[in-house]
Amino acid sequence: MQSNASALTSFKTALQVPEQERNIAAKEYESHQLRKLGHFNEALDAYEDMAEFAESIDDQRKKALTIARAKRYRAEIFQAQASEIQQDGSRLFFGTTLAYNLLSYTIGDSALKIRHRFAPFQDWDLIEQADIHYVTAFVSKNLDRTKIASENLDQSGTCYESVITGLPRNRLWTPRRVRRLRAAAAAGKKRVNDAQQGTYDVKWLFPKSDVP
Repeated sequence: MQSNASALTSFKTALQVPEQERNIAAKEYESHQLRKLGHFNEALDAYEDMAEFAESIDDQRKKALTIARAKRYRAEIFQAQASEIQQDGSRLFFGTTLAYNLLSYTIGDSALKIRHRFAPFQDWDLIEQADIHYVTAFVSKNLDRTKIASENLDQSGTCYESVITGLPRNRLWTPRRVRRLRAAAAAGKKRVNDAQQGTYDVKWLFPKSDVP
């Protein structure tokens, strides 16, 4: 399996190939690797480029979900940056309106607002919807917006549960693919249950949360 560093090199190289400089898939993979490596400022720029590249997608649904995904991960980075390590080694997170504005239903071009036009979702798109609600809940909690955090956790849990109860939707899916989807939904449901008890999965939210 490639390391994040070697994967990043591969995607950067792919984007240097003539006529592939605006390859959306390669740009998204590059953005994810930068984020996972903790290169947050570069990742923010890369996700902005990803959203810009997505404007050329003819399929309106695919375009919207791609742009929303870029916003979701930029929000995660802003939240990771709004934190600091404590003496006991734990990380303290602060409120960030930059992250909130990229996610919340109350903002006109937020990730959730953009995606709302293409609901309802199924399968992996529904997992992604659940994930975004979970991120929004954490960001809202850090802004002391308790009601909004609770609502988003509830919606996240509902989405994960809908994936579990709705399987399998596609008879052409292999058992392995169905198991992967079910496992992702079950893990997400557990994250929500833990968060409702006061413990958010910070390592899942921010793989490099130890990086300032």
